[in-house]
Amino acid sequence: DQRFPLGTMAQLSHVVPQAGQMQIVARGTERFEIVEWLDDAPYPRADVRALPDLEWNDALLPLLEEAERIVRRVLGRAQQYGGTRWDPEVELSEEPLPRAWQVAAIAPLGELDQMELLRSETLGGLLRATIDLTLAAEPLLGDPVPDGVIVVEDGDPEDDD
Repeated sequence: DQRFPLGTMAQLSHVVPQAGQMQIVARGTERFEIVEWLDDAPYPRADVRALPDLEWNDALLPLLEEAERIVRRVLGRAQQYGGTRWDPEVELSEEPLPRAWQVAAIAPLGELDQMELLRSETLGGLLRATIDLTLAAEPLLGDPVPDGVIVVEDGDPEDDD
């Protein structure tokens, strides 16, 4: 239940109820930032402002290809440890602008890193940040936590014996 200063409007394409849960497929349509949080009754609400769309430039194609190559390689490595939601061979859009956002979305990153990507002001910035954050996360994928070790909030391992 953590609130963030920005988010994405989503268009639901499939909603399937499943044993007390719902399987939802959605497509992000528009980024927004929170202007002001409102009263939570009966649910969290806010006034929001749409953020400008990022624009594609054909000069970004090599950067998009590099970002995709790195993300897919690191996804393959993460898959070896079972730590990824996405298959490295997942099919992406042929259109470069949606593809850039999809590459950022499948990058094996945590919520805070994903939020950093959403904050991007240019498409080149989005692609560079996707590359940088994915490369920074990669070394962590090779160090699975050994059995019997608990990681505490300050990051120091503590033996549970």
